[in-house]
Amino acid sequence: MNITDCQALKLEAGDILEFCIESKKGQVDITLQMEDENPVYEECNVSTSSFHIDIEESGVYQIIVTGRDAKGSVSVKKAD
Repeated sequence: MNITDCQALKLEAGDILEFCIESKKGQVDITLQMEDENPVYEECNVSTSSFHIDIEESGVYQIIVTGRDAKGSVSVKKAD
């Protein structure tokens, strides 16, 4: 897979985003940022992992996932 996918999420301060990445081959890059601000999280070549990010400021956030020769899956959801 060679693709970039971008999703916008309206989040509130105190929300938690849960990430689950399964990287079988290739490279997966992930960026989380609020509109045109500096990224809250940015990582290149993310390996298979699970982690969470605490949202400190309310707003509309962009989740950008880029795959280069990638095989696997990326799941992002707001914790209950």
